[in-house]
Amino acid sequence: MNDNEKLLDKAIDLYLTGLKGLDSFISEPSAEYSLSFEQYLILKKIVHNPKIKLMDIADERGVTRSAISRQLRPPLES
Repeated sequence: MNDNEKLLDKAIDLYLTGLKGLDSFISEPSAEYSLSFEQYLILKKIVHNPKIKLMDIADERGVTRSAISRQLRPPLES
């Protein structure tokens, strides 16, 4: 077994033992408001920094401004 296979086995073991249940824990704050976790994080960023620009959020996340706009559109239209 080479080093890459050993590393993959360790990553799979970590996922199965520790990270598998993390999804529901992470999504819990946003579930009450029918938001995705990504939407929750963006809105949380805005709440804590009301003067932040869409471009700043996009740069921080490594996506386009339109991707952030699409994430924000559903909760704002509800």
